[in-house]
Amino acid sequence: MKNNELLFLGTGAGDWINGDGIRYLPHRLCSSVLINGEILIDCGPHVFAAAEQIGDSNLYKNLKHILITHRHVDHFNADNFDKLTTDKKVSLTCDKFTYKLIKNPDNVELVTLPTFKSAPLGEYQVVTLPANHDVRGGGRNASHFIIITPDKKELFYGLDGAWLTNDEWMVLKKHKLDVVILDCTLGNANDHRIFEHNNIDMAHAIADEIRRQDILNKDGIIIGSHFARTLNRSQTITKQTLKKFDVIAAEEGMKIAF
Repeated sequence: MKNNELLFLGTGAGDWINGDGIRYLPHRLCSSVLINGEILIDCGPHVFAAAEQIGDSNLYKNLKHILITHRHVDHFNADNFDKLTTDKKVSLTCDKFTYKLIKNPDNVELVTLPTFKSAPLGEYQVVTLPANHDVRGGGRNASHFIIITPDKKELFYGLDGAWLTNDEWMVLKKHKLDVVILDCTLGNANDHRIFEHNNIDMAHAIADEIRRQDILNKDGIIIGSHFARTLNRSQTITKQTLKKFDVIAAEEGMKIAF
């Protein structure tokens, strides 16, 4: 029985922040997901635009936990964070540099999670994994997360990052994942950016190895997200390309039961 819901609020990379010169429609929003209405991963510039687009003004009323992968502007927006936490107390997991950007911490309980180990977050368990994605200006790299739901379903959130580090791969091999979300920022590009983001060929290789190593549950799914506007083709072509190797292309408002 599938008791959990994954909702994609946004599926785009940082170059979707400015709408000028958009080539491909529909417009993507900056990447963010909501799990069971309770866990928000990344609070970027479009979280309220996502609620408006979905048509749910109460989308965040049951929000309990916010996890920030890193402080790049497409993943953390201090004004939106302040608005989300004005009338509710939430736990926040982020690095110390992101925490310094928060304007009003009164309703925020900072929860520092260990890396590579499962730790409680309310009714959930979370494993924090350092990613291969540099956050310049001090502080650690971006984080990936394994979210373990109260009914023991497991979701891996792998945005942003290039490949997987060997350390996080060793941890993933100990898990049985129901949902895997992989970085597909670069589309077909094959330049210096492959050292901090995946292109589609890289995501393909990761997805194949996850299946080959039996890390994915029998009915588990792999999803690509964080598509750069300037590096990916149309959403239709991207969807068709990923489908060839059994990866779902994330879209705004897409719901996945798991």
